[in-house]
Amino acid sequence: METDGPGLIFTILSFLLALTILVFVHEWGHYIVARFFKVRVEVFSIGFGREIYGWTAKSGTRWKISLLPLGGYVRFFGDADAASKGAANLDSTLSAEERAVCFHFKPVGQRAAIVAAGPLINFLFAILIYFGLFMSYGQPVQPPIVAGLAPDMPAQAAGLQEGDRILSVAGHKIEDVRDLVRTVSLYPKMAVDITFQRDGQRMDSRVTLAEDLQVDRFGNEYRRGLLGVQLDAPTEIRTVGPIEAFGDSVSETLTMARMMLTATGQVIMGIRSLDDLGGPVKIAKVTGEQASLDGWPLSSLWR
Repeated sequence: METDGPGLIFTILSFLLALTILVFVHEWGHYIVARFFKVRVEVFSIGFGREIYGWTAKSGTRWKISLLPLGGYVRFFGDADAASKGAANLDSTLSAEERAVCFHFKPVGQRAAIVAAGPLINFLFAILIYFGLFMSYGQPVQPPIVAGLAPDMPAQAAGLQEGDRILSVAGHKIEDVRDLVRTVSLYPKMAVDITFQRDGQRMDSRVTLAEDLQVDRFGNEYRRGLLGVQLDAPTEIRTVGPIEAFGDSVSETLTMARMMLTATGQVIMGIRSLDDLGGPVKIAKVTGEQASLDGWPLSSLWR
């Protein structure tokens, strides 16, 4: 039975909140590295269009919130627009002092670092969120040990038996049930290699996964791979220290990045439909639904 959606206004507000946080972090990455290399930053804007609220810092940067909250930008001295395209005739119009603080006259390595800082800081932000979760709540761990097999399913065809511990699927290391579910879900109706351990011995098999069409409580449909195993080992919440929490956070972030790259690659190769990824409208819809369940639009990171 489907559950009514969270409502259009709530969905839009949740999406804009999540987008604003991610955009701010992304643009702050560009900003902080630009300042490190002594580039003059003229504008730091959340949103586009007319300014709603803003102030000018001692550094000369105008910090502002603009009318259309659908992104943001940092404008450096010498930029012609928000896309950091150089203004015309910079060579002839700028003094030596102005060139020293202009993005377009910085060495290639510094410009590359400034451009790369946005995506990199988003990656580090995800690690920070996971780190806070693991330090606050611990790390949930459920061993990927087979407790049962569904009849006439890929797991049975692969030769898996009760008590086997799954080690890898499609070349991806499996350490707990979450790893297994995430990895298997990426390969509906696709052949994958499976490595498992039985009585201390490693065994390999290759099998074509089944497809499971799932419909969530809001009516969204998802195509996922299905192996056909029962996994009922008890879940333990492992308390972790700062070093282990940091390592787990990096690993979790890399896993999520790998999943997105894998799914995107499948779309490019024609294996998966573009509808499976979804565009901005679907992202906004799912963000609102997640927030309606948990009160926080980024809480799905913990799933």
